[in-house]
Amino acid sequence: MIDVEGSTAVAAECSFCLKNGQEVDILIKREDDVHICDECVALCARIVKRARKRTRSWFGISNKSDREGGSDEVAECSFCFTNGQEVEQLIAGQDDVYICDECVAICAGIIKRT
Repeated sequence: MIDVEGSTAVAAECSFCLKNGQEVDILIKREDDVHICDECVALCARIVKRARKRTRSWFGISNKSDREGGSDEVAECSFCFTNGQEVEQLIAGQDDVYICDECVAICAGIIKRT
């Protein structure tokens, strides 16, 4: 496992697929115990790409237009903390963890440089 923060925290697990640090090549973390692995970044990137081609939401992802005017409680990206209504796509992980399309692109860039 490569932890982009420079340590070998094998006890950490991806907040999306729940694989631990020994099961993945790269694990990107936030300081508040939210992680995403290289496999989930690749999957999220494919989901975002496909969703941009479609106009409706589907399992695991919602479009900005689908979230407007809904309930008072709005999810936010667990990586940048941007309100879900301010991003184009928001992908759900385990236990109320979310990642926006912009953070997916940033994580993909980090992985590409690693």
